[in-house]
Amino acid sequence: MNRRGIIPAVLVVLLIGGCFWLLTSVKRSVPSLGPPGSMYNTDDDGAAALQRWLAAIGYKAESFEYRQWQFDDKADALLIFTPSDPITQQEVDVALDWVSTTGGTLIVVDSFSNPFFEHYNLRLASDAEPLTNTTVLLQQPLANPSVKDMTVRSSLSFETNRSNGVVLAEVQGQPVLVAISEGSGMIYLCSAPDLFSNTGLINENNARVMLNMLSHVPQNGRVLFDEVHHERNIPPAPPGKPVAFPPLVAALIYLAVILGMWALLTGRRFGALVPLRSEMAQRSSAEYIQSMAILFRRGRQSSYILQHYKQMFKRRLATPYAINPNSADADFIRELQRFVTLDAARLAALLQALSIERPSEDHLLRSVHATDTFIHELESRR
Repeated sequence: MNRRGIIPAVLVVLLIGGCFWLLTSVKRSVPSLGPPGSMYNTDDDGAAALQRWLAAIGYKAESFEYRQWQFDDKADALLIFTPSDPITQQEVDVALDWVSTTGGTLIVVDSFSNPFFEHYNLRLASDAEPLTNTTVLLQQPLANPSVKDMTVRSSLSFETNRSNGVVLAEVQGQPVLVAISEGSGMIYLCSAPDLFSNTGLINENNARVMLNMLSHVPQNGRVLFDEVHHERNIPPAPPGKPVAFPPLVAALIYLAVILGMWALLTGRRFGALVPLRSEMAQRSSAEYIQSMAILFRRGRQSSYILQHYKQMFKRRLATPYAINPNSADADFIRELQRFVTLDAARLAALLQALSIERPSEDHLLRSVHATDTFIHELESRR
């Protein structure tokens, strides 16, 4: 066998040996979605839906993971949901000091004994059976947005003799949600994780209660999800020792070396280099927009343009207040008036003007100008 035949044979043997080593070294396991209460968990008892929903309505919902347990005034709220790792008393003191000094909002939801519960003399009723498939009645009015009751699949209740806490919700006369003022901030303690889990948020009233608890957080506020106590804490510094790659990483390096040897020994240049796309002439964004406008104009699609602009106009008005922009115009105006003072007749006339069929170009331009003026005036009063 000549040299050109030996090299591929040796490389094939090495590649097969590396694959065999990889299959015998890597543990066959399915990656976990995260423990219950984690924002990475998409199961029924996870909090992925809550994080994505808060991000969709304008909050900066972020994961707090792989960092020291310290907070600054840039954070507006901290959510701790069914922590799977223990919380120390020092971590409790740090979180409470942050709430007191910065006016932040702390929400702790757990169905087991929790240091935050113990700090405020709240104890889960361990001798009672969990309350299942029942309605949670609110003991205090919640109006931002309004809500009267919630539904929970399973919950334990609190036992407490505190006098300075406010019971917000009860199940069969037993408290499950308590609000406590701490300095300039607020703390909410809940013993029913099902209320705000992925399945719990299907109930609109449960979501409304969460918005009430976040009422002190400004629009675009920073909401942190505690993942430090969901197995994403800072690992201890390893002692000095030689670097040992995981089996998968080592196998990839091994494969790269084999392929590199093959390319080095048998490879040839394939010809001239292909220029990068960034080096080639590109059409500008303005040219693309102009061409689309010409196409819509020649196609007499003024109705489509006006309808699209109406949708964007309602969405821009609705976003700061978490209102459904797809509701009927009259319902949309009434819901918007609950949050901001505006000229309802003028807004109704604008929406009516944006709803006509086959508008002229002059009507289209005047309507766009009128809506831009309305939005500018409304936002300048905030």
